[in-house]
Amino acid sequence: MAYHVSQSHMNRQRMKAVSLWSLQRTASAVMSALRTVTDPMSSHLKEVYVNGQTQVGLYEAIPLIPEM
Repeated sequence: MAYHVSQSHMNRQRMKAVSLWSLQRTASAVMSALRTVTDPMSSHLKEVYVNGQTQVGLYEAIPLIPEM
């Protein structure tokens, strides 16, 4: 009987933890979506920063001197 009670208590605690984690992830996703909608340029700059794309990379993609 004691095992069943402790197991039930642990399951209840686990459900609370998972629910809280899920709520935090949902709130984070909503805030991210709102941030992107209100300021789309910041999202673009974040992608550039994360991917490591720099202005130098853009200049390398476009040849300025004709190849011979």
